Amino acid sequence: MVTGLLCKLHKNGSIWVYSELAPLSDKWRMLDNNPKTTAIAANEWGELYQLRNDGTIWKLTATPAIGWQMLDNNLTNTIIAGAIIPSISAEGLYQLRKDGTILAFTGIPMTGWLMLDSNPATIALAAGKKFYQLHNNGKIWEFTGTPMTGWQMLDNNPATVAIATNELGELYQLHNDGKIWEFTGTPMTGWQMLDSNPKTKAIITS
Repeated sequence: MVTGLLCKLHKNGSIWVYSELAPLSDKWRMLDNNPKTTAIAANEWGELYQLRNDGTIWKLTATPAIGWQMLDNNLTNTIIAGAIIPSISAEGLYQLRKDGTILAFTGIPMTGWLMLDSNPATIALAAGKKFYQLHNNGKIWEFTGTPMTGWQMLDNNPATVAIATNELGELYQLHNDGKIWEFTGTPMTGWQMLDSNPKTKAIITS
C-alpha cells in the first residue's frame, strides 16, 4: 500500500502521481507534460517540484498541467532535492548548481534562496532529517547549521560515488566496487558495511 506521495517522471517529461483510492485503470494521473522536465523532487508535506533543462525550477500549486509556479530560473541549476529540515528552511527545497553552489529555498520565488555552500567539488546532495553533500573526491559533509562554514566531514574515501539519507537521519554511501556503508555516528571511522556486490550501481532510502 502506498501511504505517501508517489510520483514518476517519464522520458518525455510527463509527470504522474499515483492514487491509491482510484480505480485500477486510473491510478496514475498526469500532473504535467513538458519535454524540458529532467528531474522531480518532493518533501514530507507532499509538495512536488520539477527541474527543467532550461534551469527553471517549478512547484505544483494546484491544478495539474497549468498549476505550476516558477521558483528559480538559472541555466546552471542541475539537481533538486526535497526535505523538511526546519533548522535550515521550512520550505523543503534545495538545489545544486554546476559551480557547486548549494541553495535552500526560503519562500520567495526567484529571490528567496539562501546559499549554504559554494564548492566546485560538490556533485550530489542528500536531504532528509539532516542535509549532506558529496564531493567528487569522495568526501561526505554534513551541514551543521551555519551557511558556508558549518559543514562537518564524515568520510573521505575516493571510492564513494553516491549518498542517501531519510527522515530518520540515517545516512548511507555507495562505493564504486558495490559496497554499501551505513554511518553509525562517528565521523571518519563510524561506518558499517551492509553489502558488497559489484553489480550495485545506486542506492535509495526512505
